[in-house]
Amino acid sequence: TELLEEYLMLGLRLSEGINLDYIKKTFGVDLLVTKQKEISELKKLNLIEIKNNNLSALKGFRVLNQIILMLV
Repeated sequence: TELLEEYLMLGLRLSEGINLDYIKKTFGVDLLVTKQKEISELKKLNLIEIKNNNLSALKGFRVLNQIILMLV
């Protein structure tokens, strides 16, 4: 949905990232399931991390748009 995409785009720009529980409760989407392949690839490339159920970008704004495109 548009609201989920907006949350991802705005949330990933924050240092704490996006809360995976919030996404599941609010939008009914489990990103760890629906985007498992993409998340795994991004983690292997050391572009994201998941800590305390928050997914955040590690490499700053230069690669942020690519991360967002992979997750929406």
